[in-house]
Amino acid sequence: MRADTRRELVEECGLPEGKELILQICGFGRYLYRAGKPEFFCVATTELNYDDIHVPIKEWDWQHKDKKGMKLPQLNRRGTFEEFRNSVAGGLDAHAASLEANHASEPVSGPLLWNLKLASDYLKGAKEAKLKTLLAPLCPPS
Repeated sequence: MRADTRRELVEECGLPEGKELILQICGFGRYLYRAGKPEFFCVATTELNYDDIHVPIKEWDWQHKDKKGMKLPQLNRRGTFEEFRNSVAGGLDAHAASLEANHASEPVSGPLLWNLKLASDYLKGAKEAKLKTLLAPLCPPS
């Protein structure tokens, strides 16, 4: 399943094939509107910068043609690990709230909102040891 998720990220987000990617599975569900199709939910991090990720043209039908994705706010890398984790989760929460507030003018998918909220909840509740591995590309070790 991790290999399939990695392949999807490489394919849909234009991630370079050999680039380091930390991936943790954090949930499972079924989309009822898609006849109960099973879905695994994952959180992934990479050392790539936002501007280094390029959605391939073949994926443009499924995503915005303009790259209007989420950039996390300035992260608190000098505080405690818990403060850092909370700043990442807060960025996910803020992005979800922004999408919900603007849904009348720009349609937003339910799965995107669910994924943002699930990722935030995962960050808030997972054990610190797991999160240190996941968040390592974003935060220098303490």
